[in-house]
Amino acid sequence: KETEENPDKVPLSSFGAVNCRYRQRIAEVPFLYPSLILVISGQKSIYCGDKEVQCSSGDYLAIPAPSKFDVVNTPHDSQQVFLALYLYFDIPLIERFRHSYQIKEALITNNLSIHFEGNNLLDSAVWHFLEITKQPKLIDDMVEHWLMGILLCLVRYCNASHILLSMSQKWSERVRSLLLANPSRMWQIKDVCTLLNVSESTLRRKLRNENT
Repeated sequence: KETEENPDKVPLSSFGAVNCRYRQRIAEVPFLYPSLILVISGQKSIYCGDKEVQCSSGDYLAIPAPSKFDVVNTPHDSQQVFLALYLYFDIPLIERFRHSYQIKEALITNNLSIHFEGNNLLDSAVWHFLEITKQPKLIDDMVEHWLMGILLCLVRYCNASHILLSMSQKWSERVRSLLLANPSRMWQIKDVCTLLNVSESTLRRKLRNENT
């Protein structure tokens, strides 16, 4: 965050952290845009219906969006805190990544497991991104460059290309996710249509069919 002690620091919406000293259960946590979670200490459990996905220290979760899960965060013991790092990839960034690297739907593996172990390449990319964000007067292009590098690691080296998939077939949810990913933007319908790769008339028709 921008502070009085660090006035030149650029506030970033692309990452955050969660920590707690006691076991924490949160129902229906919404993921409005694709997220990468790294558990640093403790254990995170995500419930997909009746299925529990456990993630221990050093493990990752790659979560497509929009989605919603029950989550449990558990410290190792009373002397340690649970700590996890969250990285977010907004829809415009995902679209630019898919365009830059020619990622087609047919090339995306619909991996049923959102949990996976990291590797040296991904670990280095994530921690280097965190180091870069400490730099003063950081520009948005540099942040996007390193986020795309992390996406490239996920797609090419971690079998986690499913993070690029939309989990919703509803056009209203696609539009809602897009708007909520950047609520301060002065959105126009042509911007939404461009990012969703659809004409305005088609989008209006699809939204009417969903009573939206």
